[in-house]
Amino acid sequence: MTSTINTLRRSRWPWQNSIQSRLIIVVLLVVLIPLISIFTLSFLQTADTLQQSAAADVQSLGTTVTKNLDQYLNQRRGDIQVLSHAEILWGLDNTPDIKIAYLKSYQAAYNAYDSFYIADLSGHIVAATDSTTGYQSDKDWFKNALNAQDAVLSDVYYLDTAKANVLTISAPIINDAGETLGVVAGNINVQKLIDIVGSTKIGNSGEVVIVNQKGLIVVDPDPNALFKDVNHLKGVQAALRGETATITDVNDDGNPALVYYTPDTGLENWIAFVNVPLTEVNAPVQALALRAALLGLIAILIIAVAVLFVARRIVRPIQQLTGVAGRLSAGDFTTPIPVSGADEIGQLANTFRIMGRELQGLVDTLEERVQSRTRDLATTIEVGRLANSIYSQQELLPQLVEFIRSKFDLYYTQIYLLDEAGRFALLRAGTGEVGQKLLERHHKLDLEETSLVARAVKTREAVVVSDTENNPSHKPNMLLPATRSETAIPLQIGDVVLGVLDMQANRPNTFTQENASVFEALAGQIAAVLRGAQAFDQVQAATTRAEAINERLTNETWGGYLDTLANGQQVGYEYDLEMPRPLSDQLNTASSEQVAEPIVVRGAQIGSIIVKNDDARFPLQQDDEELIQDTARLVAQALDQFRAFDEVKRSEENARSVQSFLDSIIENIPNMVFVKDAKDLRFISLNKAGEDLLGISRTTMIGKNDYDFYPQEQADWFTSKDREVLANDEMVDIPEELIQAAGGLTRYLHTKKIPIRDAQGHAAFLLGISEDITERKQAQAALVESERRYRQIIEEATDVVYTIDPAGFFTYISPSAKRLTGFSPDD
Repeated sequence: MTSTINTLRRSRWPWQNSIQSRLIIVVLLVVLIPLISIFTLSFLQTADTLQQSAAADVQSLGTTVTKNLDQYLNQRRGDIQVLSHAEILWGLDNTPDIKIAYLKSYQAAYNAYDSFYIADLSGHIVAATDSTTGYQSDKDWFKNALNAQDAVLSDVYYLDTAKANVLTISAPIINDAGETLGVVAGNINVQKLIDIVGSTKIGNSGEVVIVNQKGLIVVDPDPNALFKDVNHLKGVQAALRGETATITDVNDDGNPALVYYTPDTGLENWIAFVNVPLTEVNAPVQALALRAALLGLIAILIIAVAVLFVARRIVRPIQQLTGVAGRLSAGDFTTPIPVSGADEIGQLANTFRIMGRELQGLVDTLEERVQSRTRDLATTIEVGRLANSIYSQQELLPQLVEFIRSKFDLYYTQIYLLDEAGRFALLRAGTGEVGQKLLERHHKLDLEETSLVARAVKTREAVVVSDTENNPSHKPNMLLPATRSETAIPLQIGDVVLGVLDMQANRPNTFTQENASVFEALAGQIAAVLRGAQAFDQVQAATTRAEAINERLTNETWGGYLDTLANGQQVGYEYDLEMPRPLSDQLNTASSEQVAEPIVVRGAQIGSIIVKNDDARFPLQQDDEELIQDTARLVAQALDQFRAFDEVKRSEENARSVQSFLDSIIENIPNMVFVKDAKDLRFISLNKAGEDLLGISRTTMIGKNDYDFYPQEQADWFTSKDREVLANDEMVDIPEELIQAAGGLTRYLHTKKIPIRDAQGHAAFLLGISEDITERKQAQAALVESERRYRQIIEEATDVVYTIDPAGFFTYISPSAKRLTGFSPDD
């Protein structure tokens, strides 16, 4: 134990265990920190200057490369611009062969192009120096040239006919009258651009990369890097936003680099991305750092030698006293301790002398306490083994409390468990006659009242009463008059309290704060095992309930199935070693020997196999009975599979019948019913009423959408309503919409559109129900017109027309009443 204490007192850092080492380190820090600071500031300033110079070089070289590339591309644009105005390209008398010959001569003269095209206004290739044919109207170089006045550049792309990556420069072909007659285009192999970029060296391994607006590499000295996506690089993202800067980032290979990026390249829709690996940029800085480190190391060595000489003279007395302390820590408390004076070191030596005397007294009593604690821990382990050997809570608790009482030589031990509401602590086990009496009374404690158990539950901590006679808050139990020491420890898992372990002794100070941790560990083991026992009891109960439910469901299932097969009669077969036949009503039981083996499916008996032996000379043996049992199990499995197959088949027939019934309902509904797919709104179903109304067969409708049958504007309106239904995931009621019906007639429909969801709750289909309300609208219009005419006749009549309600009051009087009576209808 002494060795362990000594180890704990020592630091894991050797220099912290020596005053001399600490003094040397402090002096070195005081001297070296200013010195290192000066070296560091000088180094950082020089390194910053070198890095700024490197950044300026990168920016300058990058600008040079992009200008060279811009100059080259502008020359090529000029070539194509001149070529586009050549009369031989637009002259009506010039054949394609003449134009091709001219293009080839142009190609040979400039030695910059892989191929040339001439396309008419529809995009059709009319002349080409390579094998390109067909229509190119969907190509960017063609569309951009038609909308431009000058030559335009395309993005870099892979050209199948050339088997290479190319850049196309195109321009509109314009005649002397200023009319655009077509497009001429020239393809430049990207390798020529790569040669321009690679001709300028940026350090030993730096490079210029050209990136398009999509974040893809279009020019790189490494041909394998073309079309690589570098959108993730910070420099590319910033340049695409129009920014120019030099930063430390990674290059397109993912290696740290000094990066200069800019969109101001003079190149259409391209940005320049210049990078030099940091290893190359930092090489001068690293060389400078090495020289500074060597000079600093020499200075540190000189200073360290001087400090070591001074420190040794200061700490020698302290080292002598440290040796005395080491002998004390090893257990030699009688070692002589020299006192060197009245200073701080002398006072420390005197303190060691006093500490030695006190430690000698402590060691004399330590062994006894260690032995006692060891016995308690061993007993706790035994209790845990007992608890882990019993699974049922009902068996566990009585044995547990008696084992604890006997092993710890206690007066009384009991365990309380909390009820489900946490209102009462219910006694579940107690030792001796007192425990039996309390259990018979169904003893419980109200947790709202004052008691050790209630206090342990509320505080979730052990409550210890070392001496009951000196503790006024302790309430004595008339059944346990000899209690002199008591502790109540909560049985808890995490923050959940399951109950309380209450232990009582007839000797004072049996339970103290010092040994409380032992009993808390014991309570923790009991709580864990108790939770397992509770779970075991719950699993057992659940298993029993599940088996009962399974047996009941199996009986119900097989009862209904057999009733269906037998139609109220007994179901069975007999086999006489020749052929199976239905079982007769009367079984012949006159056999001298027979064995009946139940047929059991999931715990429920559904029948029996009866084997009769009519030959008494060969009685059935154990092997025969085992064979019958195996046969019964195989028959049970086969029968359960046949039943499942029959029920599935019957369910499928029912489903087909229901589906046929639903289809019949939909087909005979007088309103139009249709279903569309939610993805592209194509018809997938249409009933007969819809065919009659639209005059279009369902075979024609299915697989098509509204744009295949209606004008653009009307189809757009139908589609917008469909999308509204699917987006809001709710029904839309369209009171009135116009549609072209059969025979070219215009019909008015009242339509409801409803989203149909799939199993995941997403709208997968759109159901539409449309009612033809044309006759209703016509009737309403006729009614309004009839009412208007009737009112006009009444108001123009010379006689007075009026109506009277059953009470004799006028409800209407025509305007002619004023002419005859002088009173207006209102009067």
